[in-house]
Amino acid sequence: MPYELEAARIERMIERIGWPVVRGVIATQLGSPTHGSHALVGALRTFQTGYGRFTLTDRNDVYLFEAPPLQAREMPSDEAESEQIALAFARNVEPELDRRFKRIPASHVPPSYNYSFMQVPVAPETSVYPNMIDLRVDARVAAVTRYSQTDLRFVRTTPPAIDEAAARARILALSGGQGVVDELSLSEDPRDHATRSETIWYGIVLRQGGPMGIEREEVVIHADTGQRYTFT
Repeated sequence: MPYELEAARIERMIERIGWPVVRGVIATQLGSPTHGSHALVGALRTFQTGYGRFTLTDRNDVYLFEAPPLQAREMPSDEAESEQIALAFARNVEPELDRRFKRIPASHVPPSYNYSFMQVPVAPETSVYPNMIDLRVDARVAAVTRYSQTDLRFVRTTPPAIDEAAARARILALSGGQGVVDELSLSEDPRDHATRSETIWYGIVLRQGGPMGIEREEVVIHADTGQRYTFT
């Protein structure tokens, strides 16, 4: 039967969401997928099922889930309940959510509530690619209607040659020596179609000036050479 591996991965996703599914049923539903691509994730295949639309990577990781039409609830979920719905969903799908991800600000445009999480290093890791989890809760149906997750497995466990203090000094110097390094983060940047990665320091320099009174400049350096780094 074609797409057995894909069907098995989709079934595991459905089970983690918490919906009942009979093993083997999805394999009978899958037709030919539509194809797409992502600059970092690579080739994508999207399958339509009775449980919604699932977009898979070449590794059969679920990159995107989009729910089918759901029945509206008499009382829409408020922001507090929507947050609990999103957290429960994300923890079921990504058991390492609380240990390996931190929540970052996301905008709400009712009736949609949006939630985002970014992967961070966990000892003995020193740097990782900051994979993202993004969810959307539709308050009208009180359910997650969209979920996406990248899973690029770039991890470093050794300290970079340029430590944090040196990185701050180098970034400020490259910015002209004026201002302050307001944000600084160490991460892995995918290269060569995500076949390898380089370790980088990413900094935001703030200084007085500009129409708003504060200028903001992004400066990125290679974490082992200190050279200015350019994304591709």
